[in-house]
Amino acid sequence: MAPPAYHIFSDEFGDQALKAAASEFFIVSAVVVAAHREPDLPHWVNRINQQRRHWRGQPLHFTDLDERAKLRATRFIGKLPLRCFTLISHKGNMINYRNVRAERAADLRVYSDDATSFTIEPRRKLWYSHMVLKALLERATEWCLARSHRDYGEPRPVAITIAQRGGFYLDRFKTYLEKDRRNLAAGTNTLPRNLAWPVVDLDLITTAPASNVAGLQLADIVSGSFSRAVDERRFHSCDTRFVANLGWRIARKGKGRRIAGWGVTGLPWNLWEANLSADQEKLFRMFGYDDEKLVRPGPILPED
Repeated sequence: MAPPAYHIFSDEFGDQALKAAASEFFIVSAVVVAAHREPDLPHWVNRINQQRRHWRGQPLHFTDLDERAKLRATRFIGKLPLRCFTLISHKGNMINYRNVRAERAADLRVYSDDATSFTIEPRRKLWYSHMVLKALLERATEWCLARSHRDYGEPRPVAITIAQRGGFYLDRFKTYLEKDRRNLAAGTNTLPRNLAWPVVDLDLITTAPASNVAGLQLADIVSGSFSRAVDERRFHSCDTRFVANLGWRIARKGKGRRIAGWGVTGLPWNLWEANLSADQEKLFRMFGYDDEKLVRPGPILPED
């Protein structure tokens, strides 16, 4: 197998729990870099850290930065040779939603000492974080596939590193992806999108602490920037300056250079179901979402 030609680093922002007391949004972001640029990542992170006041060697983390450092960090990332993807899920629409098939797929079998009998330990909410992360990786790997054809004339493997967090199990996520791949091969897949399997190898999907991996720290800055721009309940206002600084590093698709639903994706698919405030809507309009997705359809009024 050829060595990876690209590397996807993914980190999240917000609580993934589906309960009313949790954060309003769950945000996952990915930073994609060519493999030959991977040695530059620690240098890039160090450049950002050196601009921090009173920096004492701590890992780069969005919530640890003051406002000036956040602006500097996002301006710097906006000039780097990489691509950013973000998926913003409004959790209120998912709290009472159930996907029984996905829940059963996430259940864990715990075998007894005889290695034959087992008990089921339910992981009822894993399907939600799996779905959100998969939707993000679908877009990032599709971009890598198109770029691979452009750069090499053929598909080249992609390495994927996911930040460790509580409640995330890499083995279960890989099982989730493998079932999806088999359904696609069998023609029983009903989902509108899939991972770009010509460049995806499950053995190249790993997890690591964000504090140890420079690429994950950059992905954290991207996720944090979008959280600050949309999570009005947590921050009491929506500040889009940080995401605006990311600028052209946000992935675009096609001749129309579309971002909505690609480089920036909102869930639910019809965002008007989330009852966003006017300030929250501004974020999505910045990246190409229009009234069709943001304005709730109403009755057609009779003409006078």
